[in-house]
Amino acid sequence: AYAGEVRAHEESPLSFRVGGNLVRRNVDAGTQVRQGQVLAVLDADDLTLQAQAAQAQLAAAEADLVRARGDRDRYAKLVAEKLVSQSTYDAQNAAFKAAEGQARAVRAQLNVARNQAAYSQLRAPHDGVIASRQAEAGQVVAAGQTIFTLAADDGREVAIVLPESRIRDFKVGQPVLVELWSAPGERLPGVIREISPAADAQTRTYAARVNLVGDAAKAVELGQ
Repeated sequence: AYAGEVRAHEESPLSFRVGGNLVRRNVDAGTQVRQGQVLAVLDADDLTLQAQAAQAQLAAAEADLVRARGDRDRYAKLVAEKLVSQSTYDAQNAAFKAAEGQARAVRAQLNVARNQAAYSQLRAPHDGVIASRQAEAGQVVAAGQTIFTLAADDGREVAIVLPESRIRDFKVGQPVLVELWSAPGERLPGVIREISPAADAQTRTYAARVNLVGDAAKAVELGQ
């Protein structure tokens, strides 16, 4: 018999794509959440200002593009009437293409700025339960720093460790029985889903996961 802990089949660390001041935390450990639900919010004032600045730059770039297009069309008529040289028209056409490229670049910058502002909200990628919380409101967090760990609703399994001396007695797919400390004598069916290919350097044990079979997954809670 080996001691273990009930874990979710899929556990996702959730983090913001941008850094900032965490102004609101909407959920706590143990909260059931739905896909798309807002879990936490960063102060988005600076990100909003960046988006507004990019919007103003786009307006200026589009105005330059309209002017450059008008100049090109006007010089096209003049060169057709032999009133200006071909090189003069070519210069105006090049200026138009440069203005067109600048407008595209600024438009892309605006889209990035808008995305950055939207990243100030941390949303649940799928249904599940908040398994743990690693940040508090008022804390300044970095991009990629774990805020919550989300346990998906797609199954439960038991994390155990196997001793190096008996590792050859076990294999993936082997049936096992799981007994909860809260329900002694009641054994739930399971199978070994995975065994780590390498032993832990400190404990010399191999991490393994036992998948609960059928309705057994519904009889356990995270952390048991």
